Amino acid sequence: TKAADPDFFATSATVSINAIKANQSALSIAGASSGVFGTSINLSTSGGSSGGQVSWSVGSSSACTVSSSGVVLVTSGTGSCNVTATMAGSSDYEPVTSSTFAVSISRATQANLSIVDTEVTFGQTLSLVASGGSGTGAVSFEEVSGTCTVNGTTLTVGNAGSSCVIRARRAGDGNYNLRLSADTTINVVRASQSGFSITSTNSFVTGDSFNLSAIGGQTGGTVTWNVVSGVCTISGTTLSASRGGVNCVVSATRAGNTNYLAVTDSITITVDKISQVLIFRSAAPSPAIVGETYTVSVESSVFLAASISVTNQSQSVCSISAGVVTFLSPGSCVVSASQSGTDVYASAAVSQTISVVSAPQSTLAPQAGSSAPATSSPTPSIRPDSTKPLPVSTTIAPTTTTTTTTTTIPADPTQPQMGQDGLAPSLEVGESTAYIRGQQVNVSITQIENALLLTLPNDVRVQIGRLQNSGESVPIAADGALRMFRNDTVDIDVLGFVPGTTYTVFMFSDPVELSRGVTDAEGHVAQVVAMPKDVEYGDHTLQVVGVGRDGEIVSVSLGFEVLERTNNTIIVVISLGAAVLLALLGGRPIFVRRRHDQQMA
Repeated sequence: TKAADPDFFATSATVSINAIKANQSALSIAGASSGVFGTSINLSTSGGSSGGQVSWSVGSSSACTVSSSGVVLVTSGTGSCNVTATMAGSSDYEPVTSSTFAVSISRATQANLSIVDTEVTFGQTLSLVASGGSGTGAVSFEEVSGTCTVNGTTLTVGNAGSSCVIRARRAGDGNYNLRLSADTTINVVRASQSGFSITSTNSFVTGDSFNLSAIGGQTGGTVTWNVVSGVCTISGTTLSASRGGVNCVVSATRAGNTNYLAVTDSITITVDKISQVLIFRSAAPSPAIVGETYTVSVESSVFLAASISVTNQSQSVCSISAGVVTFLSPGSCVVSASQSGTDVYASAAVSQTISVVSAPQSTLAPQAGSSAPATSSPTPSIRPDSTKPLPVSTTIAPTTTTTTTTTTIPADPTQPQMGQDGLAPSLEVGESTAYIRGQQVNVSITQIENALLLTLPNDVRVQIGRLQNSGESVPIAADGALRMFRNDTVDIDVLGFVPGTTYTVFMFSDPVELSRGVTDAEGHVAQVVAMPKDVEYGDHTLQVVGVGRDGEIVSVSLGFEVLERTNNTIIVVISLGAAVLLALLGGRPIFVRRRHDQQMA
């Protein structure tokens, strides 16, 4: 409408006008422009006019994704990531899209990589294994230094204690870079030896020398032996025991070396007692007659005293007292001998069965032509042969019962040993004699300082005198004689007897037992004997009795003198005179020999 003049209006025709939305101001993306595989980036926008909702897009990008809130996740270590943002329009504004926002992509670092096993035994190979790292890259191993080699995943090492350093490598892939482990030291440790064992048997008899042996192992090192438990002792490779009926646990150890550990094996060894045999040395009457007696004699193979009795079921038939059996009534008399043994010897038992019969009945033969019996004096009966039955019609003459005994007495180390003439040895001072199994043998005599050494052919050696320099025992005089006072003591030392057997020391002329004991595990005797306080003055004989190596009875006798205290001056004079004489003879001791039978070849 336009006013032409004050009095008139002019109006135009109606025109249509089209209104359009305005363009928004530019939209831009802000945020980190680089990303590592596996990480995320927070993006934001600025600009735009509508204030509308912003949407995100990566288009054809292969290395990332974007969320509706603009968080970009890098999904690959390689490829591209191009992000755009679009702000929605409104009634007044058109939508607006940002320029492409390029995010540069890179591969990630793998997690820590380490070698699993770091120890290998000498002589073995190690199969290498690594843990850690990331991705799909292959794992390999390489030698860094030392006396080892790597072939694939197999590690071969040198001697135990040597140096070996290796590392692991995991290759990179599309998402991860190459990764190396730290340099790793592989410890080469000593191996255990194999095949080592004790080869000795698992039992022996006490008193025997038992040799220990073992085989196997790789070092060839020294084998040492040890008693783990029990009463056994070891000297070198020889095991011994002072008693039987026990078990000993013994171990053997083969020494190790640079590459092998020491190795030990053990064994339980049974120590058996020495067998003992009881033997009846007395012959029982066959048959025995009621009213008679029988003296029992039993010998132990190891000279131990046996107990003798009659069995319970025989007590109505016979009885025993002090080794003498009395036959009481007809029947079977069983005599039992037993020995309980010792720590060294096993127990033993034996029995003897004796048939006991009634004494034969006597009858008087009638005289011819007379109905009255004739009188006659009884005559000693003759015992019928028990192996032949009597005829029914046989008439036995009147009998006189006699007692039967045995005179068989076995050798016994607890009894003094007599000479071949059956008499007790009677030796002059310095004179000696020895018997083995009742036969006289040579004695080799040597004076060693204050003692005499008497050596027998069976290697039994007896020392008599003062054996300890600080001892109080009487020494052998310079003339080779033993002279003592009452209550004086003298040392006696013996080697060569059977271990664990009885020995006895006697003094003559009337046998007096001075000492008794049992030899040790080596068959050794170390004894101090004293003169009785009431012993007669004058010449006497000292005798040592024991059991030799072959079970023989051995006796060694030495003549000596018991002096009165008033004879001190005489002793000094004799000793000094003997010393001078010895010096003139070159130090050879003089021994007076009284018996011609001692000068034996």
